[in-house]
Order: sequence, then structure tokens, then C-alpha cells
Amino acid sequence: MYFRNFLRFAVIGSALFFQSCGDDSDTDQPLDDTKPEITISGIDEGGSIFNTVNIEASATDDVSVKSMELYLDNELITSNEDQISLTSAWDSNDTNDGTHTIKVVATDGAGNKGEKEISFEVKNILVSITLPSEIVYEEVQYLVFLSDEDGNVITSQEIKNANQTYELRKSDYSGSTFYLTQISKWADI
Repeated sequence: MYFRNFLRFAVIGSALFFQSCGDDSDTDQPLDDTKPEITISGIDEGGSIFNTVNIEASATDDVSVKSMELYLDNELITSNEDQISLTSAWDSNDTNDGTHTIKVVATDGAGNKGEKEISFEVKNILVSITLPSEIVYEEVQYLVFLSDEDGNVITSQEIKNANQTYELRKSDYSGSTFYLTQISKWADI
């Protein structure tokens, strides 16, 4: 009799033990496998930028955004924690002219990562000028300048040598239209 009771207890106890050691996951909460979605403004895909650009990025997620990171050519510029947006006033004058990529990475609380990349052109050189030797005379002084729509001088450069490239740039110019003028002055004879 003791043996039967012991056997019943062992069978019932084993069933309860295996029941309690089963999968403890809460089946009422679905698994978060949705990546955050990212929006970037301030730079357009395939567009051109110069000087300082205000880059804004925001992320949305079905649960929450844990962190955001902003990269230029795969180098981290800025990041934040527990924010759904980030902003950076990026000075492109420290970057060579040419094609570059901005990437934003947003991570949610479950570790899902959303990424968005935008490629664009940096064009900080407003004008590049090379005068051929056939039109450059030693006795002539050459000056080129850029002016805005109102005639205000943006920047200027004296041209001293033929076949040399001169780059005109102005880091605080924020307009989109400018005019190029060349002045030639014969030396006093």
C-alpha cells in the first residue's frame, strides 16, 4: 500500500514538476521583430550641399526607439539614447568635395535595427578657374569675383599664373545663385 501511494505521488509530482519547468514565455505578448522606420531631412538623395547643413532624422517603431546614430561615410557624427529624433548642424567645409553618404541607424528596445542611407554631393568650391597661357599676359592683372543677385561681392581671387587652378569658395555664403565676373587691368607703362 505504501508502495502504491508512493507511486501515485511520484507520477503526480512528476507531472507537476514537468508542467512547472515548461516554457515560461508569456504567450499574451507577441515577439517584437519590427525594425524602426527612419526619415531624414536636410539632405536629399542625389542632391548637392555646401557649407553648414542642418540634418534632422526621426524614427518610428511599433513599440519604442532605444537609440539613434548618425554616420557620415561610416564614421559616427552624433548619437542619442531614448530619443525618437536627432539633429546635427554639420559643417561640410571640413569634408572634401565629392560624393558622400549619410546613414542613420535606429535601434528599438528589442534590438531590431532600421537603417537609411542617402548619397549626396558636397560642393563647397563655388567656382574653379584655370586660365590658359594663350590669354594670360605678364603685364595684365586679373581679378575674378563672385557676386550675389544684389551685386554684393561674395568672394574674389587674383589670378597670377596661367594654367593654375584657382578655387573660389565662401564658407558663410548661404545663397544658391551667384555671378562670375572677370576684370583685367593693364599695368601702368
